[in-house]
Amino acid sequence: MKYGITAIFIKVAFSKTAFHYIEKQAPDLDIKEFRRKVFSEYREMVKRAPEVGSLRKNAFVTALYAACFSLQCTK
Repeated sequence: MKYGITAIFIKVAFSKTAFHYIEKQAPDLDIKEFRRKVFSEYREMVKRAPEVGSLRKNAFVTALYAACFSLQCTK
């Protein structure tokens, strides 16, 4: 898939809540380094994912981007 506006929207929409929760659960974690790694791996995962169509034609696209982001946060 392309790392376009939808991928960036998902990253922005979920990152504040996700990293705030992770920071509370793992206070000894270097959160800045973890964020950098998650964002980098998220970008690569999105680029490797198969194309499933446009957002207009397939509502599954948003779920796929969200899944890529959440999978990177759970590592």
